[in-house]
Amino acid sequence: MADKHFSVIHEHLPIGQGDLDFQKIFNNYVKGYNGKIIFEVVTDVDDEIKNSKEIIQTIVNQV
Repeated sequence: MADKHFSVIHEHLPIGQGDLDFQKIFNNYVKGYNGKIIFEVVTDVDDEIKNSKEIIQTIVNQV
């Protein structure tokens, strides 16, 4: 799973920087899923990776 802008064909942005609504995805599509989800975050900035993890963790804790 990767965040992206819908107008870009192959993009992997830090979570929260693209057009995907991860709150909606987790509440409606993967709620109750009991497997692994792999996030593709392509960046050289450690804080963007940490922030991506924090965003997903916050959403998961709310589901």
